[in-house]
Amino acid sequence: MTEFVSEKETPSLYNLSYDDENVPQRELTDFMVTTGDDKVSICCLDDRRSTDGDVIARGSVLANGKSLRVKTAPLIEWCIEYGNTPHLWVRSAAVWYRLTKPAKEYARTHELARRRFELCSRIFILGTTMSSKETTYNMITSLLQAPYLKMKGYSEKELLSEKDFILAQIKNLNDPALAAMTFIKELRDKQPGMGKKLGLSKKNSSSSLSIGSGSTPSYLGEWTPSGNLDREGNTRLLKRAEKALNQIYKQKNAWPFRDPVNPKTDGCPDYLDRIPHPMDYGTIKAKFTKGAYSTALDVAKDVRQVATNCREYNGNSHEFAISATELEQKFENLIRGGEDAELAAMNKRLASKKRKAAELPPSGKGSGKKSLKHARKNSKSSSLDVSPSRDSSVKGSESSSAQKPCARTNPDVCEKFQIAGSKYCSDECGLLVARKRVAEMSKAGYSVEEYVKSCLTKALVHSRS
Repeated sequence: MTEFVSEKETPSLYNLSYDDENVPQRELTDFMVTTGDDKVSICCLDDRRSTDGDVIARGSVLANGKSLRVKTAPLIEWCIEYGNTPHLWVRSAAVWYRLTKPAKEYARTHELARRRFELCSRIFILGTTMSSKETTYNMITSLLQAPYLKMKGYSEKELLSEKDFILAQIKNLNDPALAAMTFIKELRDKQPGMGKKLGLSKKNSSSSLSIGSGSTPSYLGEWTPSGNLDREGNTRLLKRAEKALNQIYKQKNAWPFRDPVNPKTDGCPDYLDRIPHPMDYGTIKAKFTKGAYSTALDVAKDVRQVATNCREYNGNSHEFAISATELEQKFENLIRGGEDAELAAMNKRLASKKRKAAELPPSGKGSGKKSLKHARKNSKSSSLDVSPSRDSSVKGSESSSAQKPCARTNPDVCEKFQIAGSKYCSDECGLLVARKRVAEMSKAGYSVEEYVKSCLTKALVHSRS
């Protein structure tokens, strides 16, 4: 087994930099944090009463292609470095360590700190790159579910489990713009945990979920439409509701709910006396065929009615009631996820329309498909500029005091004038600026390709703002 060098004996060549107080900073990889013989999360440093003994880290420090196995002095704190390229740090009394990759056997223990680090870092990036109108709870939650760079995607339940930590971080950052985000305001009102359980008492609902085979751990309560979808989004969500119904219909434990209850053959002669509004999955499927549903909420109400009827007649602890509750919760999860997906798709459509509108020639005489084609055919420029040529725009602008100079200033100042509908003299000028910005993003550590895949490029955000 490789011996570990103590922190004090580590050569200074592994000090990559120093902070304002001249404390050395090192990079630590394949790390593991322990107290005694037990692996612990670095989050335990927030409450030292939760551990007995010193908390130390072991791993490899890196510098100039060299590595050295090191054991740190007792750790006193951990923190998140925010920015375009966030980092996770721990500190002993004498050294800062930037954590990069946990040891394989420590990965599970590190999951709590990783989740807090990645959620807070991504919320910071989104909050500092998106406009305030876009930072709604549904939008941020939807974006967090997709992976970003080397960070994982996180469910709404995981987000809510870290609600207090996230709010504390936002407060400590002391940034009024971040604190004023719509997402943060809505997050404060959200309740972590299981949430509302369709009328079941806490005692009964928890016991029923533990008995069933296939309970839904990520259930966050009864779904309520956000009201933010447009007409196309609501139509698509209704189709998702039909697919969700088909999914629960095919479950093995759904057999008691596929057809209407028959009081005679099913041995429940008083069923219709006790249940005033019978409902089953087969009837819901038939209503879909007839086009009886106009919204996904109407479907959800009927699915809930099936479970409510079953619990009312059989009692909460009956195996049928347990199955009905599990299927109901599965449907709620599917429709909630469907709405989040449609909200993200709607915002993509809106952004795409804005981009396409920006590419069209000015409205009025000569605009439209024919004039667009004509402009491209007769353009002598190598750019895709579909407005009058640069020369003509300059001449026209010289004769009009309302024209403004082109906004391009890098790498040199453009002396021509803006064309209608743009702050540049041509698309070619705008593309020069765009390429420079992409280069700056890459230099800052962004992967433009991955950002586009996650529907979250800086360029897209700024174009919408």
